[in-house]
Amino acid sequence: MKRKIFILFFVLLWLFSFTSFAGSIDMDLMHDDASLVFIGKVDDYTVTDTEDDYLNTEYSLTVTPLKKLKGDVEVNKPIDFEKVDTYDMKLTKDTQYFFGYTKNELYIWELDSYDNLFNWEIDTYTRNSIILKERHNDTVSQGVQEYLNGGIFEKAEEERLSLGKNKSFADYIGGDLFAADKITFTIFNQKYIVDKEIFVNLADEIQITNVKNETIKSTNYDHVLFVQCENDDGTGIPDMFAAVAPYGEVDKLSWGMSRLMASDYTMEKEDIEKLYTLLPENVQKKIPEYHKMPDEGDKPVTIVSTTFIMVVALFIIVMVSLIIIISKMKHQEGK
Repeated sequence: MKRKIFILFFVLLWLFSFTSFAGSIDMDLMHDDASLVFIGKVDDYTVTDTEDDYLNTEYSLTVTPLKKLKGDVEVNKPIDFEKVDTYDMKLTKDTQYFFGYTKNELYIWELDSYDNLFNWEIDTYTRNSIILKERHNDTVSQGVQEYLNGGIFEKAEEERLSLGKNKSFADYIGGDLFAADKITFTIFNQKYIVDKEIFVNLADEIQITNVKNETIKSTNYDHVLFVQCENDDGTGIPDMFAAVAPYGEVDKLSWGMSRLMASDYTMEKEDIEKLYTLLPENVQKKIPEYHKMPDEGDKPVTIVSTTFIMVVALFIIVMVSLIIIISKMKHQEGK
């Protein structure tokens, strides 16, 4: 009985840990300049660890990239990786896979053929499309597949190679801003609907410079201006958002993301002040002058997503329920 309880506890802990942290892999592959995204062939591997109960295999492997999508990848030049977890996937030599490397972790997806598609999804792909077998299995694979279908990794690579160049704030947010039903600003933990036409004109006018992931000066997120394009029902339009920190750091970040802000681009002081003018007057009065933006007591702050909070809450509920079940089982055994 104790063994069963331990196994159940371990599985629950693994599931919730994976759910909490895996959700940003697809976005990290897109936004992180150090990430590598490519199709490659497994030349050789060594199994360094297996865990049957945990459904995981750890490999050291050599991979030869055959097609580059993003990052400092050299086609036909082998790359060695160590301590690669593939969970229940078993690698095969001389087989092509889709690889994503970010935050010192290598992720591997099996490739599918156009001929194996369901009838209802044939129109989504062509015979030259990169198709993942796991595309329907989890949110990360679904996100990666959507980026593949939209050519997002290639666009991210163009962005990576444009260091030092300028682009409009509108282009950075992406998409047709006028097509959004509304534009919202979030600052001081409050959301405000701003004049869409004025904002779009300003966003077209404002030029930002690509600096790529420099450290931001202030970590007081109360003063970060979060810009979001939304549908009429208040739902955010995917990938049409940005964040502007007090010292002009600009990042592709929304309020719901559970990661720290970085300086992807920079914006001039005068342009930040133009954006502030779209806020209500009483809110503008709360915004300190630019050179007085809070340096005092700045501490690293993590923006915790609603999803993460819900997962933690659910985990606590499950654990409490498990404790109650164990107590009842012990009580019954004692009779």
